[in-house]
Amino acid sequence: MKFVDYVPPVALTAVRRLRSGSGRKQYASHSEAVADCAARADATADSAGVVVAKTQRYRDELLRARHSAPITATNAYSLCALLAVLDQEVVHVLDFGGAAGAHYFLTRAILPFSRGLNWTVVETPEMVERARPVLSSDELSFSSNVLEAASRLGRIDLLHTSGTLQCVGNPHDALQTLLSVSPQFILFNRLGLTTGDHDVITVHEAWLSWNGPGPMPSGIADRKIRSPFVFPRESVFMEQLGKNYEIVMTFEDASGAFPVGQEPIKGLGLLAKRKA
Repeated sequence: MKFVDYVPPVALTAVRRLRSGSGRKQYASHSEAVADCAARADATADSAGVVVAKTQRYRDELLRARHSAPITATNAYSLCALLAVLDQEVVHVLDFGGAAGAHYFLTRAILPFSRGLNWTVVETPEMVERARPVLSSDELSFSSNVLEAASRLGRIDLLHTSGTLQCVGNPHDALQTLLSVSPQFILFNRLGLTTGDHDVITVHEAWLSWNGPGPMPSGIADRKIRSPFVFPRESVFMEQLGKNYEIVMTFEDASGAFPVGQEPIKGLGLLAKRKA
């Protein structure tokens, strides 16, 4: 079985994006983009079920072949960030937009069992409802609220988020909430930003099968899904982050970005550490 890098349900993959963004529509607000998707019957309620089913299979495959775990570039960045906080016997991770926990299962397959994990995925209520009964464990839990998750963890050694920030209604507010729980390190994988003077709001079209690791579960028909995307201004993002965090490293990662007309959109990854 060949595994591909998973994508959270709120972050439909841009790796297999449309080749041309010149005709991609822009919107004045996130609510306008949501309304356009709803008007075209682009509901994504069934994506949670697809992702959970895929992740269960992914977990089982990793358990059977622990030493041949798949590593993509994005996963490698995640694991490098995790190494930075491994001075703890138990590493506390808040995974914002972490789908059904695929990053946890990959990390658990690679790390020695002598290293404990306390991992909470923050996701949509639909995903939490579907994933919690079948994928929760002593190490993995699910929540639909960042502050609740932070309280449960007690401390956050690493806040991990992959391709999620540009898929929430207001990325700047979401970032402020993430910063407010004071993680020691923050890893932004598959981050999409604009270097322009305004947030870029658009809609991304993808296939349902692109959600989650591996092929579609049998008996489920594939179809296209449209989802609002907001590429936040890099200047505002960096200003927010820089108040209490310093950048440890940046790396190329264009998978969370796609072209929107002539807008100056860039993709990257970024690891930041809380200032002393």
